[in-house]
Amino acid sequence: DINNFADYKTYLLTKLKGGQLKAGGPRETGMVIRELQGVYTHGVLSGPKTPVRAIGGTGAMTYLKPLSQALGASMRGDFITARAALSEGNALIQSLPEAWTIFKKRLHSTWSGEVSTIETRFSEYNAKADADWELLGVEMDKPDASFGDKAAYRIASIARGLNTNNFLTASTKLMDAGDSSFNTLMVRAKLRGRATRAAIENGGVTPKSMQEAQAKFLDEITNPDGTMSIDKIRELDPEIFADAAEVKLTTDLEGFSKSLQTTMEKSPWTKPFFLFARTGVNGLAMAGKHTPGINLLLTKQRAIFTASADNLGPVMKYGIQNA
Repeated sequence: DINNFADYKTYLLTKLKGGQLKAGGPRETGMVIRELQGVYTHGVLSGPKTPVRAIGGTGAMTYLKPLSQALGASMRGDFITARAALSEGNALIQSLPEAWTIFKKRLHSTWSGEVSTIETRFSEYNAKADADWELLGVEMDKPDASFGDKAAYRIASIARGLNTNNFLTASTKLMDAGDSSFNTLMVRAKLRGRATRAAIENGGVTPKSMQEAQAKFLDEITNPDGTMSIDKIRELDPEIFADAAEVKLTTDLEGFSKSLQTTMEKSPWTKPFFLFARTGVNGLAMAGKHTPGINLLLTKQRAIFTASADNLGPVMKYGIQNA
């Protein structure tokens, strides 16, 4: 709580160097460390092959997902699911022009500085600090500012300049734009699959039934002003963004891996030894999910395998609402 100028100065220095803003509260990583972490991450990801491999790998997983689902459903004799999966694959192809437009707009926004937060599967970096940074600059220009505080601010300023340089952060911005495009592709595919399943269950797939089913879903997720509502989309299908997170390797961690990630975030010195916890764990989970036998080690897979029509509770959170 800021009650006087001493509290105000303490607040700014804590934001700069890290510490607790409130007694008993969580310990925050200071701007100096965050900016240096940003330099390190951008340096690791700066190679030209990195965005090519990331976008190419995500693209392969995106298009193989409905194909593997269609193959698996066909082997089980579930041709409705197989047909819905194939329609998702078709939607991915038809959505490519829209995804390309989103990619270019997102890249232009991050390149020009209009979008401050750059988020990829490897990191999330705020390219522009809030008003605290400007206030810190004013505070460091005062004669009573200590040499150590000024040095910390200058180091953070240099790192900040590197992190906002378009040339030095080109790979990260390309991956950010690519991930935004894959969000669109996966949601479009998911909605097409739902529309196909609804059309089949209501009398068969015809151009008219597909148009009616898609119009119905659009009405359910559209605001009165014509924009799509993220909340309504999640209400329609809690897992609608989960497929995109899975292929991008950005699914939120749980259990031990979540604790490991939290510990690493609280201890910045561990960053060079274990760079991207979420990406690594999700990569292992993706490989395990498609390996017979090993996939039973995954909580989600076990819940789906052991669920029954009489007890859907364990799988409701995965978007499975009925048998």
